[in-house]
Amino acid sequence: MSDQDPSLEQLTPFPGTWVPTGNVPADFAPVTDDTGAAADSDCDFREYSWTFGGNAPYFQNVFSANLHTTLDLNGKVVGISVKSDDNATVTIEGVGSVASTLNHPASRTFFKTDGSAYSGSFPLHITYNSIGGPWFLEVKIRVMDPFETFPPVEECSCDGSCGMASSARNGSIDFSQAFGGTPFAAGFPKGSLRIYDRVPVNALFSGVCLRYLHPMTRKVVSFSGTNVVIEDALRRVHTYENGRPAGTAVWTDNQVEILDGCVVETLGDRTRISYDADGNAVKIRSREGVELNVSQLGIDVVSDGNGDLAQVWSLTDGLMNVVRISAHKFRIDWYKPADVGAKDAQSGLYAFGGVPVKTFTFGDIDNDGSCSDFEFLEERPGTNHSFHCSWHYDPAARDWLFNRGN
Repeated sequence: MSDQDPSLEQLTPFPGTWVPTGNVPADFAPVTDDTGAAADSDCDFREYSWTFGGNAPYFQNVFSANLHTTLDLNGKVVGISVKSDDNATVTIEGVGSVASTLNHPASRTFFKTDGSAYSGSFPLHITYNSIGGPWFLEVKIRVMDPFETFPPVEECSCDGSCGMASSARNGSIDFSQAFGGTPFAAGFPKGSLRIYDRVPVNALFSGVCLRYLHPMTRKVVSFSGTNVVIEDALRRVHTYENGRPAGTAVWTDNQVEILDGCVVETLGDRTRISYDADGNAVKIRSREGVELNVSQLGIDVVSDGNGDLAQVWSLTDGLMNVVRISAHKFRIDWYKPADVGAKDAQSGLYAFGGVPVKTFTFGDIDNDGSCSDFEFLEERPGTNHSFHCSWHYDPAARDWLFNRGN
């Protein structure tokens, strides 16, 4: 194991055994038994995987396999990934969830608990029904601690402390803070809160321009055949002709296709987005082949009555709550997951309490009513940490001049 990635922690074998019942294939046995590893990323997880299968045809039979274990999952978040051959129907039960049936799941389908920690043992029960041919079944289990610790802040191009990306060269204000990952499923991109503007408009200072950038917030604007127009959260337009990027974007690896009358977009990193008839993203498949409905991502984007961003909730990262202080100043308060409550049925907003772990204040912080100076202040309540930077707009040069700050 000398070539093992040092960032991965080697684990002991999963403390459990598969107990098959019913018309069990003669070659039922793990082909591989991966003891897994813990990823050194935004949060740690333990992943275990098993692969079963055989070359002998397995016709018109049903067998079940229960996983019996002594692993303590009290207070853990559990995720399950299953992949099988085209000839099978697989039903998953257990881990505190309603049974989920996967019809001929040639691609990996992800299945998890109710979105919170699962208490108790691990009564995983899988029923495999083959209709003929060589059989294959892969099961992966991820076990994670609850997301109660504040995740690392994304490094930035300023000084590495503010989570802000800025460039005076392209004459724009460009803020980016990573938020909203799906670490319980392999290969999913992380979202980010973004502010981008090239001119000093009121929307920049009031927070109207604040967006949440993620594959789930992309939307089909129009399509005719394989000529498709898709807009992302920053309102950047992505045009496809005959399924390929059009115009100046022909170099990109993105592509689209039409399946059952709806658009399916594949991004350059192999993330695949399925849209419904109204153009909304409804399903995402990661570059690792894990497929989730948007409702299963553990991310919720909440708008206010004007359609502006009000909150972004993340199972893993907590809550970003937008506070509009004045017409020219707004603030984002970041609360850790343990301090976030339930979503109110009437207002649609998540409850929260305690002290935010970090705050970001934007706009005309000095309250002089000017739109020529845009300021940013990051603070961590309860600490002496703060970071301030600003931009000044030069109308003659039509450019924002960036002051790194302190």
